[in-house]
Amino acid sequence: MTDLQGRYYATVLPQTVKKHLFLTYEEANWIIFLDAFPQLLLYEESKRRQIPLFHLLQYFNVSIFMEKEWIYFWEKKDINRLMTALIINEQNKIQKPVIENAYFKKHVFHTALFKLQEMLHISAVIFPTVEGKVYGFSVYQFETLQKRIELGKKLAALLFHPNYKSLFHRFASQTIHTGSRADYECYVSEARKSCTPALREVYPAVAHDEISMRDWFCRDTEINELFLREEYTGEVDITEWYKRKREQIYIASTVNRFVKRMDEFVI
Repeated sequence: MTDLQGRYYATVLPQTVKKHLFLTYEEANWIIFLDAFPQLLLYEESKRRQIPLFHLLQYFNVSIFMEKEWIYFWEKKDINRLMTALIINEQNKIQKPVIENAYFKKHVFHTALFKLQEMLHISAVIFPTVEGKVYGFSVYQFETLQKRIELGKKLAALLFHPNYKSLFHRFASQTIHTGSRADYECYVSEARKSCTPALREVYPAVAHDEISMRDWFCRDTEINELFLREEYTGEVDITEWYKRKREQIYIASTVNRFVKRMDEFVI
């Protein structure tokens, strides 16, 4: 989000495009956290009382799918299945109100700009470290529910991998999180700095109108295959890839500024 108000994107993207992208990110994040927060609170209260309270999830418009999964977790303590269930649920939760929303399809997902950034693999989900390494995966076919779930499972496998999880935890616990890329780029040597502001410097807290959503899960929903373990292949250390992409964005921004100045000069 803060990239949209940073030095480089500000010269490349029109104001209307930045507005549409911001609304897309904001809506998806709001829906996910609105759903996840009461689940975690009820789990904490269930532990405190030592009795499952997951039947109350329905009063927070949480899917019956998650009610069943929380009960299963309470009984079996299968934390990996619960983690996968949460990924499946959150991606289904945003499918209709965001991904299939006519406004977002017209102004974001079906635009040439969005297709181009997917083709160029500009977007990625990353886990930084204080050692200066960046781990993660690039994002593609974002509109496809199956692909987003696969990405979520790969990210979860990486986040909790015994070789890496202590690195990610150290960064999370030692860093003041402002929403700016500077939070982690300060550790990455020889990387083009993104010059993005802190979140609250450019965006206020956003108030949302609560929306009524039907439960995405029904008896005929095919779900078992989605629980299969997602094995990631290839390199997960994407530090050099990240540096190249930041450099490409910088060059695009510089060229765009130069062209605009030439146009002004000609006029």
